[in-house]
Amino acid sequence: MEFEITGDTLPGNQWLTFSKAGYELTEEAGEIRVTRHTTIESRLWPRWYWEPIERLGVRSEHDFVLQSLSQKLRLAKRD
Repeated sequence: MEFEITGDTLPGNQWLTFSKAGYELTEEAGEIRVTRHTTIESRLWPRWYWEPIERLGVRSEHDFVLQSLSQKLRLAKRD
């Protein structure tokens, strides 16, 4: 599943924009693995300096989204 991001309210969006995101579902050992892919557009320079920081930010955002999804699924199983 992939979608285009048409707007956001994140601070710093004048320098860094999330443009696409997608989820890949694969089965591993009887469980479903969810992998998130994100495309960003950056206007920060020099790239050698900002790219590692941007990767860390995107990775943190992925962790937050996937942990939230996991928690919601665990809560739904209890109901």
